[in-house]
Amino acid sequence: MIRTKKEFEKFFRQEVLPFIRAEENKYRPGVDRPMRREEWNNTIDAMVQDGELPERACDWVSPW
Repeated sequence: MIRTKKEFEKFFRQEVLPFIRAEENKYRPGVDRPMRREEWNNTIDAMVQDGELPERACDWVSPW
């Protein structure tokens, strides 16, 4: 179970961000900050519901 924002950020960068980068490269070069923030929030919401993250994770702010 991920307990801290730092642990979640590491997980997100390793497991989720590569898929986001692939999507970004399909449509235009560069960083799509709104897409990254949305996926950050969606991932947190899903993991909190599944009990993989503590409830306080809903307050973690995206680094983008």
